[in-house]
Amino acid sequence: MPMFIARRLLSGVVLVFVISFVAFSLLYASGGDIARRLLGQTASEETVARKAEQLGLDRPLLSQYGDWLSWRSPAISAAPGSPRCPSHRA
Repeated sequence: MPMFIARRLLSGVVLVFVISFVAFSLLYASGGDIARRLLGQTASEETVARKAEQLGLDRPLLSQYGDWLSWRSPAISAAPGSPRCPSHRA
């Protein structure tokens, strides 16, 4: 019985990681250029590249996934209305 429970718990943990990676991949694939969307169509390529670097979008996919999984992603925490968003500071 303990072996059955251990196997079920392990398969549950693996399933959670697989589902989270699929969700992240869908978000990553659906988006187009996030930095361009944040800055608008009139922003220069240099400004867009700097914003993408600031958000960590120039890093490898697995590195971005690790940050997303741990909620340390600058792209998440810099969302309008979040405490780390520059426009939210008083």
